Amino acid sequence: MHFLTKLAWRDSIALLTLDDGTGRNALSLQMRSELDEQLQHLLGDKVCSAIVLTGAENFCFGGDLRQMDVKTRQEALSRLELVHRIIRQVASSAKPVLTAVQGIAAGGGVSLVAGSDYAVAARTARFSGSFLRAGLIPDMGALATVSRRMGMARARQFFCLGTTLSASDAFAAGLVDQVVEPPDVLDTTVAIAEQMAALPPLAFSAFKAAFADHSASLGQALEAEKHFQPGLLTSQDQKEAVTAFLDKRRPVFTGS
Repeated sequence: MHFLTKLAWRDSIALLTLDDGTGRNALSLQMRSELDEQLQHLLGDKVCSAIVLTGAENFCFGGDLRQMDVKTRQEALSRLELVHRIIRQVASSAKPVLTAVQGIAAGGGVSLVAGSDYAVAARTARFSGSFLRAGLIPDMGALATVSRRMGMARARQFFCLGTTLSASDAFAAGLVDQVVEPPDVLDTTVAIAEQMAALPPLAFSAFKAAFADHSASLGQALEAEKHFQPGLLTSQDQKEAVTAFLDKRRPVFTGS
């Protein structure tokens, strides 16, 4: 069996590469299954402190058009459940998940970028919101995540016109967080991943969960604070953060 995802490491940072051998890295059924399994494994791996998701040649062309001949509503729902699980692992899991984008990110590839904690793009990268042209609405959470990053008006235009954005335009719109020269994409993303991995793990996990599901309105944000903040205020990591700051030393967090 030819595997479509490849795992490498930079110390405790996992580098997960989509590589289907064609350079397109479409989200075929096999690619989705492997990506789901890899993310589940890495998020449960105590050695892994952060995940960088990237692609070989291109980032990801989105759904595999050759596998979209869905016969029943139940089959469609089953497929959606899998990609929903993937994007939830990216957007609301306890660990930092970053994207390093070379080449093209289209459709579901854009969804992965928008759902990640930090997106670094090569200056030559391009981004396409091409769902409607395929007869579909944006999925994998893109209606929420792209709108959060770009704003409602720009997101509507991006999807309705099927616009292809350059890396500089994607940065100006807020879709990506940083643009660098192509040879620097991975190293830059790993450096940011290391910074995020050094944050208190309990606080970072709570932040991601709150940001993903509880920050659409002021009321939801305040409810999220009531849910998460008491536990954080009584945690050992929070006490260590304060003590280390006052002692002017680097904190040592234990996730407790």
